[in-house]
Amino acid sequence: LRSLAIRAPLTGLYNRRFLEEELAQRLIHVRHEARPLAVAMLDLDHFRDYNERHGHRAGDLVLRSLAVLLQGFRQGSDVPCRYGGEEFVLIMPGATASEAAARLEPLRCRLAETGIHHEGRPRQPVTASIGVAEFPRDGVEAAPLLDSADRAMYRAKRGGRNRSCGAIASGE
Repeated sequence: LRSLAIRAPLTGLYNRRFLEEELAQRLIHVRHEARPLAVAMLDLDHFRDYNERHGHRAGDLVLRSLAVLLQGFRQGSDVPCRYGGEEFVLIMPGATASEAAARLEPLRCRLAETGIHHEGRPRQPVTASIGVAEFPRDGVEAAPLLDSADRAMYRAKRGGRNRSCGAIASGE
């Protein structure tokens, strides 16, 4: 029952409820240890259009594929989560924002190169926009840190999509 309560059924990743609780706990630990922590928010580009063009089952395949990629790219105590819809978050304890962005660049490229096969036909690859924020620079509590990563992700979308952006420490 606990697993059902904290995991997103489609992807098997931790859900938003778990993310918020886990991030708050991780922030306590890194604050005490004076270590950085990065939060990356990933959003699939034009995903609504993808679902309309190829159908929701093809879209579900894309979501599961990204979940598998996130699991494969995580390191150490990283925590991949499904935030909601086509948004995902990766909590990266011990990583700075620049380290997190560098680690996620190969994932972003791999996703853009990965075609999905559905109903015996290849479907177009999808891309992701990524925003990265760092504790304590971009937020000292879970909600402001997630908000910073979210704003950075939207800057990546406005900048042309299929790219990463870091948070702007002084606000955006």
